[in-house]
Amino acid sequence: MRMHEAVKSPINLSVDLAPGHKVGLPLAVPILLGCSAAGYGDSPDVVDASALGAVVTLPLAARAGGAPPRFAPVPGGVVMDSGCPAAVRAVLRHQAERWRRANPPVIAHVAGDSPADLAACAEALEEVREVAALEWRADSLPPDEAASTAARLRAASDKPLLVQVPLVGALAYAEALAGVADALVVGAPPQGTAWSAEEEGWVRGDVHGAGVFPLVLHALHDLREFPRPLVAFGGIQSPEQAVQALLAGASAVMLDIAICRAPELPSEALAAIIREVENRALDDVRQLVGREAR
Repeated sequence: MRMHEAVKSPINLSVDLAPGHKVGLPLAVPILLGCSAAGYGDSPDVVDASALGAVVTLPLAARAGGAPPRFAPVPGGVVMDSGCPAAVRAVLRHQAERWRRANPPVIAHVAGDSPADLAACAEALEEVREVAALEWRADSLPPDEAASTAARLRAASDKPLLVQVPLVGALAYAEALAGVADALVVGAPPQGTAWSAEEEGWVRGDVHGAGVFPLVLHALHDLREFPRPLVAFGGIQSPEQAVQALLAGASAVMLDIAICRAPELPSEALAAIIREVENRALDDVRQLVGREAR
């Protein structure tokens, strides 16, 4: 199916990732572009933007750090130290106008060394209408502290909040965050170490690649009773895996570094999702969610 045919499909492809929020987070299609591919909210020109429901920025903070990203390739993926987040106000000076013209919407990933720093970042984004929601990664804190920090973020912003939880131990975070997060991103990449021949040193950071996907499916099954939407993130390399993530309980999928190798993946994933809905004689993509995890 060509992309223009998918867009004209009579199937309802829209999802709301914040149905309990006063504004919500409606997406035209259940596919997001993760920060490693989207940069500071830019969809790469080689990616068909009509196949994306939203794009997620690289980390933004009230104050910038100085360390650049570092990478080390490993079989089937990469170990990435994402460096220090950019200063939110500096990014806004350069990106706000582009975001106004952007399609799809922008989700800002916020970061900080303390709840106060996170709140300051959220407050800086509060009046930026082009930012549809916030995302925050919780795995550096134990579940109870993550919940209290997320509550501080909610108090600083009226925007929907997506919280990225770890793939291992996701259930404990889900239980703690059930009353705070509008949706969970499943999940924060596992940590690893790899030797970088280019830098002649070790790189410690997030593990991205095909081997992460079984962990994502396992966590989605564990969270099948969670009352808020789930976003599958990690290891999705093919259209078939995007479909599997929805069947396992995700309301949407977030694609990331696989885009660098296969920029057509969002279009092909959306087409595969539509075929799955049609093959099951359904008329709404939401009817796929969790269908094989019950």
